[in-house]
Amino acid sequence: MIAVFGGAFNPPTVAHYEIIKYLLKQHFIDEIMLMPVGDHYNKTGMAAAKHRFNMLKEMVENLPNTTVSNVEIDEPIALKTVETLEILQKMYPSKEFVFVMGADNLRDLPKWSQHKRLVNNFKMIIFDRGEEDVPAIIKEYFPNQIDQFIVLKDFVKLDISATLYRDNPTTEGLLLPEVTNYILKHSLYGCFDS
Repeated sequence: MIAVFGGAFNPPTVAHYEIIKYLLKQHFIDEIMLMPVGDHYNKTGMAAAKHRFNMLKEMVENLPNTTVSNVEIDEPIALKTVETLEILQKMYPSKEFVFVMGADNLRDLPKWSQHKRLVNNFKMIIFDRGEEDVPAIIKEYFPNQIDQFIVLKDFVKLDISATLYRDNPTTEGLLLPEVTNYILKHSLYGCFDS
């Protein structure tokens, strides 16, 4: 099973890194595929996709069974999650793909475009951090697809985000050194190598 972990990764943080390491410990996951959104994603203040892709590559260089995909970067339009997973399924028909998301996004999942197609065709890994009643949300919104959800409960949430870094790039401990060095080298987020 390949766990697809998507996001802006603007920039990739220690929290992303810890989630990846945690997923690698799950016996049912064979590989993790990181999926940075492309430049067509409608969000302001994003570093170019090529930089976010390269920062992820730097971050996971020494992690086993972890790859960074350019599927969404190479598409001429912003893809819906289910479209990305369907492309991957066509590329690797013998593999099973599962999508990773936090419990905070689960309540909004019914608002996603093509969410029924997504949940009917792909399993979802949900990070339950104790802030939401995940089983109740699944039962309320997806009563006929309960088996499509894999709930992971023992991950300790880190109060680290890409926004925290972008708001104050001098804050220590938010990024891996490799990512910080890349940012400085390419003068991203207002940082300049001295």
